[in-house]
Amino acid sequence: MAKINPKGGEVYRFQIPLWHRGQMAVYAHKRRQNFICAHRGWRKSSMQIWMMFDWLMTGQDMGWYAPTSKTHLNNWREIYKCLKHIPNYENWFNHTDYTFSIPGHGTCYFFSLENPDNARGFTFGLGLGDEMGEWADGVYESVVWPIMKKAAGTFWGFGTPNTVMPQNDFYNRLEHAKRHPDSMASYIIPYLNARYVDGDLVPGTDQTYTMDFPFANFDELREDFHQTMPHMRAKWRIEYLCEFIADAGGQFDGIDECCRLMPVQVGDRYWKPNLLTGNEAGAWYQAGVDVGIVHDFTVSSVINRSTMEHVYMRRFLPQGQSKWAQVEKEIEYIANRFQCNPIVDVTGAGSHLPESMLAHGVMVDPFKFSVATKQPLLDHLSSLVGSNKCVLMNIPELKNELKLMQRKARSTGGFSIEAPKGNGSYDDIPISLALAFRGVTPPTVELGNWSTTEKISAELLDMIAATRINLDHW
Repeated sequence: MAKINPKGGEVYRFQIPLWHRGQMAVYAHKRRQNFICAHRGWRKSSMQIWMMFDWLMTGQDMGWYAPTSKTHLNNWREIYKCLKHIPNYENWFNHTDYTFSIPGHGTCYFFSLENPDNARGFTFGLGLGDEMGEWADGVYESVVWPIMKKAAGTFWGFGTPNTVMPQNDFYNRLEHAKRHPDSMASYIIPYLNARYVDGDLVPGTDQTYTMDFPFANFDELREDFHQTMPHMRAKWRIEYLCEFIADAGGQFDGIDECCRLMPVQVGDRYWKPNLLTGNEAGAWYQAGVDVGIVHDFTVSSVINRSTMEHVYMRRFLPQGQSKWAQVEKEIEYIANRFQCNPIVDVTGAGSHLPESMLAHGVMVDPFKFSVATKQPLLDHLSSLVGSNKCVLMNIPELKNELKLMQRKARSTGGFSIEAPKGNGSYDDIPISLALAFRGVTPPTVELGNWSTTEKISAELLDMIAATRINLDHW
């Protein structure tokens, strides 16, 4: 690329990646204000760098805005690559003032919007906005656009939806621009215009498809989606499908496929059918109890760790003066019936249970819920359900509660996982299941038709080969 400065100055040639068809299409329909929301990998940075060089070589200055200085450093690394063939190109960068100047031509001023006031007082004919999904609300309207407006300038804003608060100011900018097509352009460009439908990806067919780079591959995209952990798929959809999901979405995926064990109901208890007459040979059971007192349910769930099956569940509402005695009786029952130490919720009112259960001759494994402990516990259950690594009972209340669990962004950062408020929504069944599956992973050794001796022998030989153990030491 070469551009002539009408004011004079040396002509430079820069090694800049060529634009792909999508970038050309967007630029061909430019307006004074342009907002491009494109997926990770659309090559937004290379388009901005090309526009920067093109503008500076005309002898004019410009501003480049980003949410943090770290974003600019990443762009500077890309700019370095375009200049390495030019002698003394390092001198074109001023690391103190955060500027980049082409000798005899224009200067680009880089502004970090961590403190938006640093950008005030300038006038530019061109402004570039990077990672606009991360900008604070109101910064564009009150600081950046007035700078361009004073010089009748043009602005280009690029970004991907914010994964924590998707429907923020960037989303509003894109929607607002659609209502003013004469002066504003708005583009939302998912990867190959793929769509999320009923738990799977569907390839795009409309004209947005042509706005992607030519090497995009739908089969690779679909494979990447299915390899993503279920509880992270909402974030994946935000970044690659450019979906402005109101929050991070449902916590559990693949529920219908996982809930395939038909139980037998006896009163308020659900059983795997063959357990009505006794425990399974060679079974290893683990139980979880979510304690509910005062208008809340207590739920106990038991799994067979050997088969990853949900084999028992009881959901009941403790009532009357003996409500704690009812909870303790259920914990004692599953401890004795399944020969295990139940993992029991001892948050708040249940803190006395480890001591009171000892009076019944039962040891429990206490678990206290907090922001730090609840999320990983439910994420583990979510990964098992989404990857179909466990078998749950086909109980309508169970499926409904799993489907209602939501992963919501906190305004202070991070996530909360909870059922929606009101409308009879509960989270006691998911909590009891998460406790029952705590630390449980699918068996990784398949004995098949091998004898135990043959299997151990083979593993021992592999270990010897890998570590070069001297047999004389055995």
